[in-house]
Amino acid sequence: MSTEHELYPLSAFCVRDNIALPPYRIIDADDLPEPFRQLLDHKRDMTSVLQDFHSQKVHLENVDIVREDDHLMRRVALLAEDGRPVEFGAIDIWLSRFTDEVQQVILECRTPFGAILNENNIAYTSSPKRFFEIDSIDFIGVALGLESSAWLYGRTNILRSEDGQIMARVVEILPPAAHGR
Repeated sequence: MSTEHELYPLSAFCVRDNIALPPYRIIDADDLPEPFRQLLDHKRDMTSVLQDFHSQKVHLENVDIVREDDHLMRRVALLAEDGRPVEFGAIDIWLSRFTDEVQQVILECRTPFGAILNENNIAYTSSPKRFFEIDSIDFIGVALGLESSAWLYGRTNILRSEDGQIMARVVEILPPAAHGR
């Protein structure tokens, strides 16, 4: 699966499933309206940011999981404790960057990646690469429980270890109603 597409790893799932990537356009961070800018334009993990914003823990709902060699790819929805979807995402995790113990937690696919990093005191850098608007048609809208199509905001991000190795590449998309508590 090519990692060259600007919306990788979401694009890899579309290629695998032989479906078109929903219409999207790249935008500047300055063009993100609030509260989406504060939720996307930062160098933290999204799990922590969403938990702080919604004043609730979030948990993982797996939509699709693919394991290839050293990579675990997932399409997921993050849900607040009250059941509201707060993010749709796709992630490609390099398993060899982690200890066997942490790999086991990752492979269980029950805990958001950001929570795994934080709970295991794993140092990382977060580097958002691009921001975008994307149409929620098809699988994104279904995962977020949307009743009609809407333009959503998202970002691509790369998480690196202290020595600069890529640990994960992520696409993170927020639902239209991003209202904290």
